[in-house]
Amino acid sequence: MNLTVDFVFIPTYVLAIGLVCSYAASAFHSEFWKQFALSIGWITYIVGLADVIENVLLWSLLTTGFNSTLIAIAKIATQTKISTLVISLCFALPSLAILILSRLPRTT
Repeated sequence: MNLTVDFVFIPTYVLAIGLVCSYAASAFHSEFWKQFALSIGWITYIVGLADVIENVLLWSLLTTGFNSTLIAIAKIATQTKISTLVISLCFALPSLAILILSRLPRTT
Protein backbone atom coordinates (compact mmCIF):
# COMPACT_ATOMS: atom_id res chain seq x y z
CA MET A 1 0.00 0.00 0.00
CA ASN A 2 2.71 2.50 0.97
CA LEU A 3 4.64 1.85 -2.24
CA THR A 4 1.48 2.57 -4.22
CA VAL A 5 1.12 5.92 -2.46
CA ASP A 6 4.77 6.64 -3.17
CA PHE A 7 4.25 5.97 -6.89
CA VAL A 8 1.47 8.58 -6.90
CA PHE A 9 3.64 11.05 -4.98
CA ILE A 10 6.61 10.83 -7.41
CA PRO A 11 5.14 12.87 -10.28
CA THR A 12 3.80 15.38 -7.77
CA TYR A 13 7.15 16.32 -6.27
CA VAL A 14 9.01 16.04 -9.58
CA LEU A 15 6.60 18.48 -11.22
CA ALA A 16 6.53 20.81 -8.22
CA ILE A 17 10.30 21.14 -8.05
CA GLY A 18 10.56 21.39 -11.83
CA LEU A 19 7.95 24.15 -12.00
CA VAL A 20 9.60 26.12 -9.20
CA CYS A 21 12.93 25.91 -11.02
CA SER A 22 11.32 26.96 -14.32
CA TYR A 23 9.63 29.88 -12.60
CA ALA A 24 12.92 30.85 -10.97
CA ALA A 25 14.66 30.65 -14.35
CA SER A 26 12.17 33.08 -15.83
CA ALA A 27 12.89 35.57 -13.04
CA PHE A 28 16.68 35.54 -13.39
CA HIS A 29 18.39 38.14 -15.56
CA SER A 30 21.69 36.30 -15.81
CA GLU A 31 21.88 33.67 -18.54
CA PHE A 32 24.04 31.51 -16.28
CA TRP A 33 21.41 31.42 -13.51
CA LYS A 34 18.62 30.79 -16.01
CA GLN A 35 20.46 27.76 -17.39
CA PHE A 36 21.37 26.62 -13.88
CA ALA A 37 17.74 26.80 -12.73
CA LEU A 38 16.54 24.91 -15.79
CA SER A 39 19.22 22.26 -15.30
CA ILE A 40 18.15 21.75 -11.69
CA GLY A 41 14.56 21.49 -12.89
CA TRP A 42 15.48 18.76 -15.34
CA ILE A 43 17.63 16.95 -12.76
CA THR A 44 14.48 16.29 -10.74
CA TYR A 45 13.47 13.78 -13.41
CA ILE A 46 16.53 11.77 -12.37
CA VAL A 47 15.16 11.89 -8.82
CA GLY A 48 11.80 10.56 -10.02
CA LEU A 49 13.41 7.82 -12.11
CA ALA A 50 15.63 6.74 -9.20
CA ASP A 51 12.56 6.71 -6.93
CA VAL A 52 10.63 4.51 -9.36
CA ILE A 53 13.59 2.12 -9.65
CA GLU A 54 13.89 2.02 -5.87
CA ASN A 55 10.17 1.28 -5.44
CA VAL A 56 10.15 -1.47 -8.08
CA LEU A 57 13.16 -3.12 -6.46
CA LEU A 58 11.63 -2.84 -2.99
CA TRP A 59 8.39 -4.33 -4.28
CA SER A 60 10.38 -7.16 -5.84
CA LEU A 61 12.22 -7.76 -2.56
CA LEU A 62 8.95 -7.81 -0.64
CA THR A 63 7.34 -10.31 -2.99
CA THR A 64 10.29 -12.60 -3.80
CA GLY A 65 12.44 -12.37 -0.70
CA PHE A 66 16.09 -11.56 -0.06
CA ASN A 67 18.32 -10.93 -3.05
CA SER A 68 21.70 -9.27 -2.46
CA THR A 69 21.92 -7.94 -6.03
CA LEU A 70 18.54 -6.22 -5.79
CA ILE A 71 19.49 -4.76 -2.42
CA ALA A 72 22.72 -3.35 -3.86
CA ILE A 73 20.90 -1.79 -6.83
CA ALA A 74 18.15 -0.42 -4.58
CA LYS A 75 20.82 1.14 -2.35
CA ILE A 76 22.40 2.90 -5.35
CA ALA A 77 18.97 4.12 -6.51
CA THR A 78 18.19 5.41 -3.02
CA GLN A 79 21.53 7.20 -2.70
CA THR A 80 21.07 8.76 -6.14
CA LYS A 81 17.55 9.84 -5.27
CA ILE A 82 18.45 11.39 -1.94
CA SER A 83 21.60 13.20 -3.10
CA THR A 84 19.93 14.58 -6.22
CA LEU A 85 16.83 15.57 -4.26
CA VAL A 86 18.93 17.45 -1.71
CA ILE A 87 20.70 19.35 -4.51
CA SER A 88 17.38 20.20 -6.14
CA LEU A 89 15.74 21.33 -2.91
CA CYS A 90 18.76 23.40 -1.87
CA PHE A 91 18.16 25.46 -5.00
CA ALA A 92 14.37 25.29 -5.34
CA LEU A 93 13.31 26.18 -1.80
CA PRO A 94 15.41 29.35 -1.41
CA SER A 95 14.46 30.38 -4.96
CA LEU A 96 10.79 29.96 -4.14
CA ALA A 97 11.17 31.94 -0.92
CA ILE A 98 12.97 34.77 -2.72
CA LEU A 99 10.37 34.84 -5.49
CA ILE A 100 7.50 34.95 -3.01
CA LEU A 101 9.15 37.61 -0.86
CA SER A 102 9.95 39.74 -3.91
CA ARG A 103 6.25 39.78 -4.84
CA LEU A 104 5.08 41.02 -1.43
CA PRO A 105 4.13 44.68 -1.21
CA ARG A 106 6.78 46.82 0.41
CA THR A 107 5.90 48.88 3.42
CA THR A 108 7.74 52.04 4.33
